[in-house]
This record gives sequence, structure tokens and C-alpha cells, in this order.
Amino acid sequence: HNTNICLNKILFSAATFLEAESKSSTSEGLNIMTLGAEYTNKLRGTIDIAQLKGQYIQSDADTSNKGYTIGVSLGTKTLKNKGDYQGIIEYKVAEKNSFLSTSDYLNQKIIKFGATSYIAQNSNLEINYEMIESKEGDTIDKNILSFTLNHSF
Repeated sequence: HNTNICLNKILFSAATFLEAESKSSTSEGLNIMTLGAEYTNKLRGTIDIAQLKGQYIQSDADTSNKGYTIGVSLGTKTLKNKGDYQGIIEYKVAEKNSFLSTSDYLNQKIIKFGATSYIAQNSNLEINYEMIESKEGDTIDKNILSFTLNHSF
């Protein structure tokens, strides 16, 4: 369901789907339910848009089946001109059977900082830093810094 208010936008979403084969449920696959909300505020000046979004997810796995994410992004609406940029800060809690987890075996907390900037025609540079903490123990915690150059042909 979408609701538009002046230049601002509120989006609510709900979905269910079936993931084939589950390692941790007594059923043959996982039924997954998600609820999400997103609020976008169109601004004027160097920041075109500011967005707040969140999602809750739950599967029918026997244990460790919930997760949620909340994030803030801001920047320009598109990446087509010199000076265009987008930034994001996101916090995610993902139990191992929630379908949000980056690993099939871990309960995780993830904090992500990211930025994307237009650098040349049809090209942008994306930089992300993620701090991943496993609730299972300290040996699997990691920090990831990634640089991605995107070019459209």
C-alpha cells in the first residue's frame, strides 16, 4: 500500500513467501513473513531526499527465526551528475533462521555505513563498511570494508 502526502511518500509492505529446503525446521521449507515501512521526505538543497526505513521478518523455523533492520539514507535522488551522492546507515539484527542473516549458522548484529558518488558518465563509486558481530562468540566477528566501481554500458 502506498500513501503519498505532498512531496513526501510513505510505503507500507507485507509479504509472505516459501524458501525451499530448511536446515533447521521440521517442515520441508521455511514460510517467511515480512513487514516493512519506508518514509521518504523530498527536500531542497544539497540533500534531495531523506529516507527512514525498517523491516521485520519472521520464519516458521523451530528456533532463532526473527530479524529486523532499520536504516536512514540521504542524498540526491539519482546518480547522474557531478556532485550527486547517496549515503546510508543501517542496523540489522538477524537470527540464523530469519532469512536476513548473512550466514546459515549465525545469529548476527550488523552495522553498515555506506556512500555512493557519481564519478564519471555512467560510473559511480560505492564504499561500504560493515561491522558484523556474531551472538554465538567472538571468533566469527568481522569488519568489512568494500569499494565497488559501477559502470553502465
